[in-house]
Amino acid sequence: MRHLRRLCISLTLLVLVIPATTAPVLAAVEGSPDIEALIVGDDQFQVGATGTLEIVLQNKGTFEGRVTGADDQVLAYGYAMGGMMAAYPCTTAQNMTVTVESSNPVVEVVGGTAYVGALARSAVTQQKLPFDIRVYRHADVGSYELELRVSYEYIKDVDWLNPPDSLPLAPDPDAYNPATYQPHFDFTFEERTEVIPITVKVAGSYFEAVRTGVDHLRPGSTGTVTVTLGNNGETAYDVTAEVIPSGNFVPVDRASYLGTVNAGARVETVFKVAVSDDAIAKTSPLTIEVQYRDKNDVDRTSTVTAGVEISPDIGFEIVDTEIDGTLAPGSDVELVVSIKNSSDLDTNDAVARINATDPFSSTDDTAYIGRLPAGGTQVARFRLSADDDAMPKAYGIDVEVKYRDGNGDFYTSESMKATVQVVENQGLPLETLILIAVLIVGLGGGGYLGWKAWTRRRRIAAHPERDAATV
Repeated sequence: MRHLRRLCISLTLLVLVIPATTAPVLAAVEGSPDIEALIVGDDQFQVGATGTLEIVLQNKGTFEGRVTGADDQVLAYGYAMGGMMAAYPCTTAQNMTVTVESSNPVVEVVGGTAYVGALARSAVTQQKLPFDIRVYRHADVGSYELELRVSYEYIKDVDWLNPPDSLPLAPDPDAYNPATYQPHFDFTFEERTEVIPITVKVAGSYFEAVRTGVDHLRPGSTGTVTVTLGNNGETAYDVTAEVIPSGNFVPVDRASYLGTVNAGARVETVFKVAVSDDAIAKTSPLTIEVQYRDKNDVDRTSTVTAGVEISPDIGFEIVDTEIDGTLAPGSDVELVVSIKNSSDLDTNDAVARINATDPFSSTDDTAYIGRLPAGGTQVARFRLSADDDAMPKAYGIDVEVKYRDGNGDFYTSESMKATVQVVENQGLPLETLILIAVLIVGLGGGGYLGWKAWTRRRRIAAHPERDAATV
């Protein structure tokens, strides 16, 4: 009985000891992708500017366990057929998409999604993944964390439904024909999203146009623009501001050196610009490029947009037209034109000119006006002649004003029309009357002299001895 009891205890201990002494061996392959993100190039972005964040991904996935069967081999190594991968291993990330997001409102990711496709174990994306980063002008200098979300799927398990015998050892020729064999798998996929933190740096200064002053810029004119620039970032060194030709403005004196501009400071600069002739009277953008060095001696650029008001052009109008005399065919009269400065700007050295075209001509087509203040009216006088064959009707005479503005620059106004009326002749012109009078006097005088000569000849013929005695 005692021996039986000892035998039972020994068998029980043997059952308990065997599992403890024979450690289980992993038969199934375990593995999955493991994605790592790396920033390529500059991770620093400018305050108030947009830059590009370039990222590459690396798959550091691993698998463990022992390959004991066909299913394990597919999970561990995949299955290639005809030079093409027919089944990816469990460490390959498939249908991968990448999204970069920002939780901070001053750092924005623009269009932050990219499609990668498949990324095998130990592989790196061949192309850099670009993401546009916009840093707002009120962002503080420092580090900001972005979230990179990588979504993909991978093969969690596989059943090889028709594996060849003894694979991967030399197959039995009777088991399968390599030329006609088609493998069949039953895959189990798993979706996964990895969140990878990415740190970017915001540096530099942001300049903005705090105030803009304009000296009566008009279409076709040249004037000055005074801009007050504010530095909303770090101290900037060797600062230069330059007007970039764009829109309605062409710089005449385009650049200014501002030196060192401290953080939070404001500095005023003046530019001279020319306005295009076809500009419209409105507030138009003026682009200013501010270049400087930051505290790390790195060259930086900040683009500033200033609103510049373009005033309406100086306008003139004809308020009255008079004719001193009668404008009839063949006549010459004085044309009196009253011209008003209809703008709110004074003009100096104004000169009015008429363009006398057929059927008119002029021996005096220019009149000096001088100073013509805003809202003021001046009279210009011209000589105007009508051709003999001018038809009696209303005509328009072109009038323009050349003037000097407040900056001393000369401009020519748009052409205006002065209306004149040619009337029919009511009688013979004075010149004709004078000619007729001259002819009459000439003919009368000639007749008188002829009559006197005739009477003398008759007297001589009647009394020749008298004329001989007088001789």
